[in-house]
Amino acid sequence: MQAAPAAIRRETEAHLRRRIDRAAADGEPPAGTDAEALAGHVMAVVQGLSTLARDGAARAKLRTVAETAMPAWPASRQPDAAGTRDHGPTAILRQQPT
Repeated sequence: MQAAPAAIRRETEAHLRRRIDRAAADGEPPAGTDAEALAGHVMAVVQGLSTLARDGAARAKLRTVAETAMPAWPASRQPDAAGTRDHGPTAILRQQPT
């Protein structure tokens, strides 16, 4: 019963790692980013958030946990349309309503 969900999680993590590798080739995240470690980190955070949510954690707590995890994401090196480099996952979280 556990094999199917575990396989899905492994494939999701592998897909995320490949996507991070492609993005790094374009300069975002910065060269040298450990895609495997970053994908593992994202998966661990997502699984933890899922468990917290399933156990009834408040939205504010889930948001705080996500915000606490975001500094592990490498800073953007590519400016967005407005010329700012603050447009990665952390900036997206800051833009979302609480």
